[in-house]
Amino acid sequence: MRIAAVIAEYNPFHKGHAYLLEQVKKQGGADAVVCIMSGSFTQRGELALLDKWRRASLALCGGADLVVELPFLYAAAPAEYFALGGVGLAQRMGCVDMLAFGSECGQLELLEQAAEALLKSPAERLRAHMKEGLSYPEAAAQIAGKAADSPNNLLGITYLMAMQKLGADIQPFTVKRAGAGYHDAQPQACMSAAGIRKALAEGVLQREQAPEQTYQMLMEAQKQGSLSDMRRLDKVVLGILRREGVRPDAAYLSEGLENRIMRAARSCKSTKDLIHLVKTKRYPYTRIARMLVHVLMGTTAGQMKEALYRGPGYIRVLGFNETGKNLLRTMKQTAQVPIIVKSTAQGKLSAYAQEQLLMDIRAQNFLALAREAEEYTVAGEDYTTSPIVIPSNTRGIYA
Repeated sequence: MRIAAVIAEYNPFHKGHAYLLEQVKKQGGADAVVCIMSGSFTQRGELALLDKWRRASLALCGGADLVVELPFLYAAAPAEYFALGGVGLAQRMGCVDMLAFGSECGQLELLEQAAEALLKSPAERLRAHMKEGLSYPEAAAQIAGKAADSPNNLLGITYLMAMQKLGADIQPFTVKRAGAGYHDAQPQACMSAAGIRKALAEGVLQREQAPEQTYQMLMEAQKQGSLSDMRRLDKVVLGILRREGVRPDAAYLSEGLENRIMRAARSCKSTKDLIHLVKTKRYPYTRIARMLVHVLMGTTAGQMKEALYRGPGYIRVLGFNETGKNLLRTMKQTAQVPIIVKSTAQGKLSAYAQEQLLMDIRAQNFLALAREAEEYTVAGEDYTTSPIVIPSNTRGIYA
């Protein structure tokens, strides 16, 4: 069995995601695809619209065979750490042959050349460009060329770099991105995740702009009040800042930044206003938003350092179909870390892995708190929700 891994957020799952999974099997020759998916928070420092189980079910209906959770510490992290966590988890499954990802260029050789250029370049050079006010993509493009200046290209390059750093014996495979660009929120037939989120918020999302089951699930969740919204946690974040300040060992804290954040926290009424007051060329919006998520979660710099040094401590199953069930049987023989089907099994984990899992559980509790309807704000869903099981014949409905 040829097994491919895909690292994703699916916030939400769209037609381009389904196209990638289809091409991984058609072009890449994969017999099974395991999706390593972010849980409750995304890389940009936002909550996922839908919880991880509903997003896993959409991925399974769209062509995935097995969906596992990328632990919070890697999911809500800069691209480099996001990639190290995702690739590290694929590596620890012990049976993954191929890592597949979308890219704007669709040319693996070009991306490999860019990754090599960045790996060979001194880290000080990249930091120097960023201190000049360039964003990470702009700074990377100064070193690696134009290929690094496109969102999916750059993420693919980061995956390739992570594979080199970890010595992962996994073959990379890229598919040229189809449909809207990563940041393109304009209405069209094949909408990006950002476009779907924007249209949904404005009440103008059309059925044909998203996969049918994604559309149905979003409409149902919106009607029942179970969509999450980071703005509903504003007072929680501001309350933590006003009561405790920014702890000196907070993750992603840079010297002097805590003073800017605390000054803003005293007067701002929302985290969005706070971020706009604090952000600079050196500290862009996404970086501040991500840091506030870690303030909310209580993440320390020490926890992040250990997570990057030791890697993911477990494989958390969110859903599977019949092919995925067979893949899990194989993985139980090859995996280098424990496979967790229910959070109640955390007692079997090491202290390090238990701490990682508890962070995932805490993140889901915050996602629940950010829902509109009170009946969906109860904590502890990780202990009561079983993995999603989808019949294999359900796939293909996104075509």
